[in-house]
Amino acid sequence: MRLILREEVDHLGRRGDVVNVARGYGRNYLLPKRLAMEVTDDNLRLIEKEKKIYDAKIAKEKGAA
Repeated sequence: MRLILREEVDHLGRRGDVVNVARGYGRNYLLPKRLAMEVTDDNLRLIEKEKKIYDAKIAKEKGAA
C-alpha cells in the first residue's frame, strides 16, 4: 500500500515522503491516526503545500534559536 506521510514516523520516513507499507499497518495504524494519506494527485498537491509551510516554520524556528 502506497501512502504519503503527513508527519514524521520513526523508522519509516519524514513528512511528505511516499512510502510502501503493509496494508494492515496502513489501514489500522497510519490512516486512523492521520499520520498518512492515500496517494492521489490532489493529495500530492496538498502535501506539497503543507511541506512548504512546515519547512518555512522550521527555518523560522532555527533562525530564532
